[in-house]
Amino acid sequence: MNISRLLKKKHKKKLVIDLLPKPVQNKTLFQRLSRKRSLEEWTKIKQELLRREGSRCYICGKETKHLHMHEFWHFDDATQTMRLEGIHHLCDLCQKVKRTDFWFFTPYGKEQLKHLDINTQDIIKHYCKVNNCSIEEFNRNWRQAVETWQKRNEKEWKLDFGGYMRNKLDD
Repeated sequence: MNISRLLKKKHKKKLVIDLLPKPVQNKTLFQRLSRKRSLEEWTKIKQELLRREGSRCYICGKETKHLHMHEFWHFDDATQTMRLEGIHHLCDLCQKVKRTDFWFFTPYGKEQLKHLDINTQDIIKHYCKVNNCSIEEFNRNWRQAVETWQKRNEKEWKLDFGGYMRNKLDD
């Protein structure tokens, strides 16, 4: 048994800030299905998630009827490839942490936070609670995520949708 691997796993963050590079923000699975007017496929995925995961947030475990479907992407910076690794339900605050690029940086996202009566501190507190960490640690992770995001914004990305409707996504 590899103890160092277990220790790394133990300290791995449950809730990670994943900022979607600007060049691909309109190229996600949801966006592509929406453009092709194939949202019934998205609904099928949603039904499968409800069957498999129930009404719980995949990350923090909160039970709620208000869940967002979130695409989990793996970034290979060397090959400039994004691979869709999964789709899971997230509660409102976990989804906002994952997509702070939208909620913190866009005028529409900021407006929606006001409308929802949620502020950035609520989102930061949720990150800290889920990860059992300090605001200082959030700030370090946030700065690193933004730095990585800025670098990724300068690249053209190849998208790999894995097993998710491979034949239905051709442009």
